[in-house]
Amino acid sequence: MATTKTAQDTARAVNAILDHVDAATEAESRRIALRDLRRISAVRGLATQAIRRRAWPVLLGCTTSFDTPSSSAASTAPSQPPPKDRQPHRDSRVVECDVARSLVHFSDVAYSGDEELAERRRQLTWILDSCCEEHVDDVYYYQGLHDIAGVLLLVVEDAKLAKRLLTRLCLHHLRDCTRPALDDVLDALQLVPALLRRHDPQLAEALADAEVPPHFALSWLLTWFSHGCATLAEAARLFDLLLGGHPLMPLYVGVVAMSQPACRRRLLECKASAQADDPDFWQSQAMAHMHKALTSLAIPGSTGADTLARLAFALYKRHPPEKLDGYRTFIGPLAAARLFPFEGRWRDATPVAEQRRYAALRARRQKTGHWNGLEPRWLTWLASAARKPGAPLALTGAAALGVWLVVPSRVDSGGGGGAAASKRWAAAGWAIIGAAVAVGTAAMTFSDDFTFDFDL
Repeated sequence: MATTKTAQDTARAVNAILDHVDAATEAESRRIALRDLRRISAVRGLATQAIRRRAWPVLLGCTTSFDTPSSSAASTAPSQPPPKDRQPHRDSRVVECDVARSLVHFSDVAYSGDEELAERRRQLTWILDSCCEEHVDDVYYYQGLHDIAGVLLLVVEDAKLAKRLLTRLCLHHLRDCTRPALDDVLDALQLVPALLRRHDPQLAEALADAEVPPHFALSWLLTWFSHGCATLAEAARLFDLLLGGHPLMPLYVGVVAMSQPACRRRLLECKASAQADDPDFWQSQAMAHMHKALTSLAIPGSTGADTLARLAFALYKRHPPEKLDGYRTFIGPLAAARLFPFEGRWRDATPVAEQRRYAALRARRQKTGHWNGLEPRWLTWLASAARKPGAPLALTGAAALGVWLVVPSRVDSGGGGGAAASKRWAAAGWAIIGAAVAVGTAAMTFSDDFTFDFDL
């Protein structure tokens, strides 16, 4: 009974926000409404499929208020896709093979017969082909995109609208996945250990000791957990969070799932068992067992999609990507995470010019190890030193010394010489206080791998 009442309250709140979006005449008012919609979508979910059909396009900007001209024009198209009479694109064969085994793994989705399933698969094929053909220079199909497209189609039940939603995702949230290569995606995976260190230091240490690479998290970004969810309701609840969230939000969902008691216990037992079997060379055995456990991790599993989404959103609020160690090293200036706005529109770039610049930047990074060579080494060293374990105590002591020197009563101010000496000691004290504050500010502002952002 309580769950039904909560769903009804959520439905009323979301509908009120969406009505406000439709009625608002000022851009600022619409941005505030969108922010509220993102928050309630992440924390409470959108309750019903009917609300999702209305809210998901708003979350992705596929409405008049937030849309691009091309997408607005597409909104007048019929809801059913036309017969496929176009020429095959470069990935048509892969799309055909993936779609042939799709749309059947959700236990809460039933079809009236083979004809209905075949029609849905025809629609899904059209959605994927259209997206790849209309943006041939920007969108490269990858295996797993059909799972995301399938969830969109089954929820909104409109092929044209699902195609618009998928196009927005491919050009924005999933832009790193739909490039010719997955370099940016693999770079983003390097943030998993940093996030895990913030969330569960013991588990992070166990994985680091076993030298487990973060490749187990690749499917998190590629499929948004849509292939592993047992029901469409679970996948839709996670999509409520991901569609309105940061492009790296899947990493937060995965890290929260890793730290749930059952998985956490299994991973720590892998390390302990390997150490007991071979104390000298246990890392390889532990790495293999841990990697297998992580790649087979059921998400959302017994935790439930709603709980997992709320915990992931809370973790994101505590530790946003920009504050994680390694963010400026691993996240390139043209990656989705850098172009994602906190509110409002995405920052888009001309595709051809962007690809040329991206190629040049990645070539530079392969030589230098970071995305530009502009960071001052002295500032990097200063920030690194200030973040050492004993640094806070040292900075506090330096500040106290400065205050002690500044206090006039510590120096005999009698006579001209005493006054001059007092001023010199006070100046030294203020200098020490200023240096302590500067070092502390550098430690809080910059990570160990600080680099200046590009002005895109």
